[in-house]
This record gives sequence, structure tokens and C-alpha cells, in this order.
Amino acid sequence: MLTLYKSSSLNTLFTAWSDIISQPSPGGPLRPRSVIVPNMDMAQWLQVHQAERSGISANIDFQLPAGYFRKIFEARMGVGAGAGSGAGAGSSATPNAVKQTQPQLLDKHQLRWMAFTLLGEALETGRYPSEWEVLVDWIRTASQKEGGSRDMKGVRWDLAGQIADVFDQYIMYRPLWLNEWGGGDGDTVSIVGLEGMNAWQPSFWGKIRSRWGEYPNRADLMLGLVDELSGGDAADFVLTPQIAIFGIQSVAPILMEALLLKSKYVDVHWFQRDNESIGPFTDDFLSDLSTDQRDQSNLMHHLIAKHKIEVNTKVLDGRTNPQMSTPNSSDSPKSNSPGNADPTTPIPANFPKVIAKPGAISIHRCHSPRREVEVLHDTLLHLFETKNIRPGDVAIVTPDVDLYAPFVREVFHSGTDDQIRIPVRISGGQLNERELVADVLLKALDITNSRFKATEILDWLGLAPVLGDFLDQTGLRGTLNRWIEEQRIRWGSGKEHIKDVGFELDGRHSWMFGLQRILLARIASE
Repeated sequence: MLTLYKSSSLNTLFTAWSDIISQPSPGGPLRPRSVIVPNMDMAQWLQVHQAERSGISANIDFQLPAGYFRKIFEARMGVGAGAGSGAGAGSSATPNAVKQTQPQLLDKHQLRWMAFTLLGEALETGRYPSEWEVLVDWIRTASQKEGGSRDMKGVRWDLAGQIADVFDQYIMYRPLWLNEWGGGDGDTVSIVGLEGMNAWQPSFWGKIRSRWGEYPNRADLMLGLVDELSGGDAADFVLTPQIAIFGIQSVAPILMEALLLKSKYVDVHWFQRDNESIGPFTDDFLSDLSTDQRDQSNLMHHLIAKHKIEVNTKVLDGRTNPQMSTPNSSDSPKSNSPGNADPTTPIPANFPKVIAKPGAISIHRCHSPRREVEVLHDTLLHLFETKNIRPGDVAIVTPDVDLYAPFVREVFHSGTDDQIRIPVRISGGQLNERELVADVLLKALDITNSRFKATEILDWLGLAPVLGDFLDQTGLRGTLNRWIEEQRIRWGSGKEHIKDVGFELDGRHSWMFGLQRILLARIASE
């Protein structure tokens, strides 16, 4: 059954979620509770507040929507099977064997390499569909810029990354398109806007699927999942007896449909923020947010009606009408849009006080990003002293995380004994190529002075500048993890290194011992 919890307050939703989580797990005390969140920052917020409320927060499996279904598909296909199976040192798995026994889901890294390969063959042979001409011309033109100094392979790699991004978005938001382009038997779809500059997309995707069809495609898998869930033939998809969905305001239609259909098999508790209880917004920005929320709500109502899903709605703000409107009802966005609210309408009594209070927003003019962070730091210290607010209640939003992150670390972490240090966690942002290489080198230097823990070495090898892209392309990441697990490699470069650290051990769990066993097994098998 589907249970919807609606409130304008995140804390109210948390209380309802906490009450559900605190009840005995339907799957037994040792089975993790599945909670789907929009991002891992929300997961951390829930964990912290749950620990403060109940004294403990454990055995909760937080996942993103796409990751949740990816886990279902991998479990169904047996991806990762064989790890730690006790095959021993004599096993000599090859990449081809891995592909045959452990099909790997198609992801963006693989798509980039596939696009890179197809573009390279098109440039070399000159044989390609006419609609690809725009791609070939772009590569040649871009490589001639800056006096022809740009490497054509580098340009091709950049373009392959953009193509992979497009198809990766299509997998979740345009699965019917990809199913039709790949030769599937999905419903006929109307494709608008793919003429001219975008006409290459259908044939390019068709070429990828015809050449690398052994990689399962999440678009086809999601469409198949929806068909099986709606047809009542999806018992093996039900991995957990209960699902909680918290704070998700926007999700791909195919994912929403699958989540709603899951409620036919297990209890699904969906916690939604609902601004309708606050009242109409006169601010354009807030109005747009509410309109987006209404669009998602209308999609949900449409899917619920389409599949005849049993739903129980609980409005936690005390409203007397908990019934959800349907897209075709009189309470539609067109007739009751927040943007149509009368600007003279007084602020509702239940509007958040932090917004309604005069002077709640202050603007500071600063001469540099560092000075902005310093003013922010002083403002927060004053806020913590005069208000009942904790650091965990504050969210700092910036248009460029990479620009401000160094100054935040410097200012917020520079507290002395006489100055209070404000704990801060930075999320988001991306490292550029030079910073990635520098990060790899710094971590390598740290490893040389460490105990050579297996987890640390694997993390370092998995970085993109080292072997990350290679492992993703060949599917060898799981094989490498399995070899290390089978040889029981834990820490230490060798027997002498373990003695230098101060332990009189025989080195049976060191890297040298494990690598020797792998090499001996390889030689013996040949």
C-alpha cells in the first residue's frame, strides 16, 4: 500500500518518518530499512536527527532513486556474484569470463569509451551515416583551433563525454526514445526536435546497442520493470518488505512510476513537502518552485489513477481536506496557480516565521570571496550566541563551491583556544584535471608512509587519473576486489614492512604474499 505524508515543515515530516523507522522492521531486526533520499546530505541530516531523537541511528540503508533500482537489477542479474566465494588462488578469471558471468550495467563511463571508439572509426574510415557529419565536422574544426595545436584525440574525447552525458540523461528521462532507437519493441513515440543538428542521435545510439548489446541498458530494464510490476509478475524484484521515500521533490517519470507500482507489493511510505498548506506565493521564485512541485504532484496523481494504486494520504499540517486533486480537476495549476495570487493577500498565519519576520534577510557588500566567508563566519557566531540555533541547522549555499571551498576551510577551521570553531561539511564541487593529478600524488605520498591498507590502495587505484577509467571500461573493478578478498590481503607491503611497523607476523596477509599467490596460480594454470 502507498501512504503519502504531506507537510510544509521538514521537521514534521521527519517526526513522522522517525515514528515509522522506530517500529520493528517487517523484515526482521537484522534487515536494513530501505530509505530513498534525493541526496546523501539529506541522508546525513536524517541520521543525525534520528540519533538525537531516539539515541541511535543504525541499520538504515539510504539510497538514491537510480541507485536503488540499479541495486535491484544487479541482484537479479547476479552482478558481483563470486566475490569471496572461496575459489582460491587457483582461480584465473579473465575479463571475458567476467563479462559472461557478471553482466555489467551500461553506465556513463562505458558510454564515453564507446562513443570515443565510434567517432575514431568514423574519422579513420570515412564511412559513417550522413547525419554524423555534424559530429565529424565539429571534431575537425575544434582540432584546428589555436593554430591546429589541439590533439584530435583530445577533441574526440571531449565530444565523447558530451555524448555520454546526453544518453545518460536519456536513460532516465527518455527511455522510450532509446528503446525505439535500439530496436526495442516499446511503444511508438513522437520525437520532436531531433532534426538538423540532433539527427545523429538515433543512429548513434542504435550503433552502440548493436555493437555492445551484451551490456544491459537501464532504460530497457526500467521499461521491463514497469511492465512486470504493472502486470503482477515481479516477485523477484521485491527485495525489502517496506520502503520509505523522504524529501524527493523531483524524480524522473519512469522512476516515479516504478516506485508507485512497488506499493502493490510492499508498503511504501512517501514523505513529501507540500507548500499548499502555507498559501499562495506572491514572489515569482517561490511561485515557480510551487508550480514545479504541483507538476510532480499531478504526474503522481495521473500514475496512481492509471495503475489503480491504493493510497492513503496523511496531511500533517491540520488541513481538513486531505484529498489530492487530479490533473483534470478544477484545482489545476491553470485555475489556481500560485503565480495568480493577489499581491495584496496578507501573509498567512502559518507562513514560516523566519521568512515573515522583517529583517530576516540581510545583504553584505564585500570586496573579495575571502572577506565574504569572514563576514559569514562572524555572523554565524553572533547567531549562535543570540538565537536557539545550532550549526547543524544552518545550510550555506554558494553559486561556486570550488571558488569558496578553500576560504571556508581556512576561515572555519582556523579557530584557536580563544575562538570557537564552527564545524562545517562541504559537499558538491568538482576538481579540475590539475587538481585531480595533484590529489593523486598527495595521496600516493600518504600511502608510502602508511600501513598499505587494502582499502586505501583500492581507493587510490580507483581514482580516474590512475586506473579508474580503465577499470570501468573493462569491468575489472569487481575482479580486482575479488582477487584481493580471496587472497586475504589486509595490510602491509611485505613481511619486512610489517616488522618495521612493530609486529612480529609472518606476512600472510600482506600485498607481497598475495601477489605471489596470484602469480603462482596464473603460472600453474598455464
